[in-house]
Amino acid sequence: MNELITWLRATIEGDLAKAKAANDSSVEWAAQYAGDCALDAEAEHIQANLPRDAVARCEADLAILDEHAPGWVGLKMERQVCMVHDPRSGDSWPCRTVRLLARGYRHRPGWQQGWAP
Repeated sequence: MNELITWLRATIEGDLAKAKAANDSSVEWAAQYAGDCALDAEAEHIQANLPRDAVARCEADLAILDEHAPGWVGLKMERQVCMVHDPRSGDSWPCRTVRLLARGYRHRPGWQQGWAP
């Protein structure tokens, strides 16, 4: 398996595990206001990134990764391509879609600049 895919899947699955461990739908986040605008922004950011939202994003990212799985083409099946895209296009695998997905995780340990689309 491609190193990018191994890294990306492990990163997403790690985030998913953390979000599921933190997910408690009975918890409601509340902000304590001290008259500072930065606190308002922080509270809004926290509210927009609740564990249930992180779980949904991770599940969607993993589905995209699964959707763009590789296939082999060529007379001797010598070349891997993304089966979502036209195999005759000459695009290799991982495709641009997967590379764009991975780019969203570029600030994580293990990211390699050569993976950028």
